[in-house]
Amino acid sequence: MKFRADEKDVKKAAYDEIMLSELQSLLEIRLREVIREEKGGSYGVNVYSVMGTYGKEREYMIDITFGCKPNRQEELKNEVLKEIKKLQTQEVEEIYVEKLSENYKRTMEINRINNNWILDKMVDAYTLESAPKDFYISKDKEITDNITASE
Repeated sequence: MKFRADEKDVKKAAYDEIMLSELQSLLEIRLREVIREEKGGSYGVNVYSVMGTYGKEREYMIDITFGCKPNRQEELKNEVLKEIKKLQTQEVEEIYVEKLSENYKRTMEINRINNNWILDKMVDAYTLESAPKDFYISKDKEITDNITASE
């Protein structure tokens, strides 16, 4: 999937990045519950996501890794795919939306005083030819306050 952002679509780019981050967090929670707690197949699951900007094109990648016994690899891989399919076809339970919202707000409180985070957002804004204040710094609360289970 590609996300496109131009001067008229800067809010969309911020929204896309926040939603990708929220998807990563949701996958971490759900896959830890399923793979580690329900199936007892691994000590942990790592989910990594990245969104890159190439000119005005934005692309994303999600990487899911976990260690397990070789004879459980196929079974647990299928559980991961089942959870992804569930996210594609069903609304997220409200308890997860609340967890994600609170976690995101805490993370943003920390990030707002982190110089590297601020610099990263300024580079994103420059790349997309937008003012930094319009791109992330003032829009994150507006976006996260309006995330719903169907998104």
